[in-house]
This record gives sequence, C-alpha cells and structure tokens, in this order.
Amino acid sequence: MKPYFYLTILCLIVAGLGLVAFCGGMRSVNIGVFVFPLLLALLFWYLSKKK
Repeated sequence: MKPYFYLTILCLIVAGLGLVAFCGGMRSVNIGVFVFPLLLALLFWYLSKKK
C-alpha cells in the first residue's frame, strides 16, 4: 500500500509542476505534461485504495 501512496504523491507533485509550466507560459509545453501525471496519480490512488 505504501509504495502506491508515495507514487501518488510524486505524480501529483509532477502534475502540479506541469500545470504551473503550462499556465505560466514561461516555457512552451503541451497539456500532456499536466494530464499524463494526473492520470497516473489517479491510477496509483485507485490501486492504493484497492489493496
């Protein structure tokens, strides 16, 4: 259970950084830099709750 929880937190941090980079406009990035880590965070959260 713990590894999935830590992976969820890590993916949420990466998604937050991606959202800041996307909305901030400092770099030219696409929306996938935010969406993909968020989907992974949801998957890991689901797996941590399932066990």
